[in-house]
Amino acid sequence: MPTFEEQLKKGVATYYGVDEQYVNSSAPSTRCVVITYPNAESMDKWAVAINMTTGKWTAAERAEYLGATVADSRRDIMARITHSGHK
Repeated sequence: MPTFEEQLKKGVATYYGVDEQYVNSSAPSTRCVVITYPNAESMDKWAVAINMTTGKWTAAERAEYLGATVADSRRDIMARITHSGHK
């Protein structure tokens, strides 16, 4: 999504990507949009930018986005990680 790249260039986010969890005991893996922010204010700026972009979508674009997953066929979600640490 172009808005993602714009926000990255502005420093609103430090990283974004799509990650996939492998879950042996369930339907195919969960897909998550992973975004890291330099601070809480940037999270708010990101949300405003994304909402402005999706707010301009036509009905056909919105239907295409909402039709990108099939309910109950897999475990597709968008998730937000607000803090992550690795040792």
